Amino acid sequence: MCLEGPDGKRCAKSCLDACAPGFGCAQVPQGTDVLQVCVSNWARLCSPCEETKDCNHPGVTAARCVNRGQSGNFCGSACSKDGDCPAAYACRNTVDVDGFSVQQCLPVDDKGALDACVCNANAMALAFKTSCSKSVVTGGKELTCAGSAQCKTVGKPTECIGKDPGVEICDGIDNDCDGDTDEGSCDDKNACTNDVCDATKGCTYKMVGNGT
Repeated sequence: MCLEGPDGKRCAKSCLDACAPGFGCAQVPQGTDVLQVCVSNWARLCSPCEETKDCNHPGVTAARCVNRGQSGNFCGSACSKDGDCPAAYACRNTVDVDGFSVQQCLPVDDKGALDACVCNANAMALAFKTSCSKSVVTGGKELTCAGSAQCKTVGKPTECIGKDPGVEICDGIDNDCDGDTDEGSCDDKNACTNDVCDATKGCTYKMVGNGT
């Protein structure tokens, strides 16, 4: 059988009950037969995902899609201890995208803090995407725009591709991604003027009443 591995598809090895580290002995259907073979537990580890089914494949059913904040959702791998995870990963309690508390292998840095997911060859081949977000803080206010991330380079984190958030200006575009367009973009802080935004002509300021 040709099955997924972190480096791409590989020929599966038959098993009775034990496999090499990182592999589990599982029953996998092939046509009308069922074969017992070694299946990679880490084939989709850190692959972008939108739901848990994106993280499982023949022989692997306990991997979960985990929210990793602004960078998006990424696949974990079922574990009960750190030894169940590959190097630079640790077994952590987390919450999957369906709200269930689970234990999954997650990437960590040399101090044990959670780290960014990096892409492997299998994630590149799958070409799964995840929603993500880009944020900036300006004037004491956080502005956020949605984007999309996909594996582009093996060994590198995904990059969130989307509009950079910015302060609202009079241009007919929702600059701060809040669902409204041009709001407050022409406010001159003068209570005696009626501030109007025309996306093609810019801001105009008309005196209220007789202008006195």
